[in-house]
Amino acid sequence: MRRRQRRWLLAAALALAALVAGLVLPPSAQRAGLPGGWPDPVITDGLHWVRILESPGFYTGYSEWRGAPLWVAYRSGWVENPAGPPRPERFTRDWRVFHQPGPRALSGSGYGRGHLAPNYAISRLYGRQAQLATFRMTNIVAQRPDMNRGVWQRIEELETDAWSREAEQFWVVTGPVFDDVREWVGQGVEVPDALYRVLLARTPGGEWQALSFIVPQSAPPRADLRRYVTTVDAVEARIGFDLFPGLEPGLEARIEAATPSAFWRLDTLSTRPGRYTD
Repeated sequence: MRRRQRRWLLAAALALAALVAGLVLPPSAQRAGLPGGWPDPVITDGLHWVRILESPGFYTGYSEWRGAPLWVAYRSGWVENPAGPPRPERFTRDWRVFHQPGPRALSGSGYGRGHLAPNYAISRLYGRQAQLATFRMTNIVAQRPDMNRGVWQRIEELETDAWSREAEQFWVVTGPVFDDVREWVGQGVEVPDALYRVLLARTPGGEWQALSFIVPQSAPPRADLRRYVTTVDAVEARIGFDLFPGLEPGLEARIEAATPSAFWRLDTLSTRPGRYTD
């Protein structure tokens, strides 16, 4: 019995040490390779403070105050073979954080568990353990099902099936947009008004191109994606973060103010139906 207690105490001590290490020593942005480094809060209040969590294939800026991720960043790419591991049957808690909704906290609320790091792209690019990590509640926001399976899924599909195929590097930074009026559903889950998605591609010629979206929860599934295109500057103004703070200032200014170039082929791709909107 004493041996079992000692093992339990040792496991608890190791878990606590890992948690403290995560608080004190966040993952290195340089090692992750994200251009410009981690998003940097420009509003210094508790609601914009995040812990940076490293998972296989992606990184999360998680807010203990909101009990929600404020940003997720990952390197995406072209998925040549769409076959992959089966979808996990359940969502799980993340032992690395204190304040998070339970896996069934949105049951009966009219909202679904919306992935930020997507199951499809992460599983095909990084494997089964990375896929399981996307089903942690630290990767989830409350999302309307029609928006999740409509416009949002269509953007995710174009990332892996079209845009990244033409890029040497392809990065995604995504997260929720909260306004000043806070709203909760289910068992204390805060509802974002919209979701943002910023895509950063390095072309074979070495030029960086950005494409940004702010998609409201009310977006119709078959809407033209161009309705939700904006600039990186506009996204930053809504979320209170500088998304690429370490880029050379001239390059950062150009990328963040630019409107979409021909690289993104929005004239032909913005009305393409997705898997769930045919």
